[in-house]
Amino acid sequence: MTDEFTHGHITFLAQADGSELPALSEYCDYVFLDMGCDMGLADAFFLRCDRCFLIGDLSLWHCGSTAAGALHVREYWGKAPWVLTAFCTDAGMRYYQATTGERAGVIPFEPDPFCLHHDMLVFMERVWKGE
Repeated sequence: MTDEFTHGHITFLAQADGSELPALSEYCDYVFLDMGCDMGLADAFFLRCDRCFLIGDLSLWHCGSTAAGALHVREYWGKAPWVLTAFCTDAGMRYYQATTGERAGVIPFEPDPFCLHHDMLVFMERVWKGE
C-alpha cells in the first residue's frame, strides 16, 4: 500500500493506483478513486464500481472536456455517470446538459472539507440515495 493518513474516520491513500481496490473492498464500505484526467486508466476500474461519479469543472472553458469525459464513460461503462461540479457557470451548465442530455449536480461550497454543514449533509444524503 501507499502512504496513508486517517482523518475523521476516513483513510486517504497517497498515489494509489487502483491495485489496492480488492483489499480495500474487503474492509471499506466505500472506496473513492481519484483517477485525475486519465479516462483510459479509469475505464477498467469503472467496470468494478456499483456507481460512478465524475467530478468536473463546468466553467465555460472546461465544460466541453467534462461533457466529453461523461460521454466516454457512458459509452464504455454502458450507463451515464453522475457528474458533479463545484465550479460552474450558467452557460457551462447549459452546454453540458445540451451535449449529454443530463443535468450535473452542484456540490455545495464548504471552506473546511472536514466540517460538514447542513447543505452538504443534504447533498451527501442525495448522493447515497442515488437521486
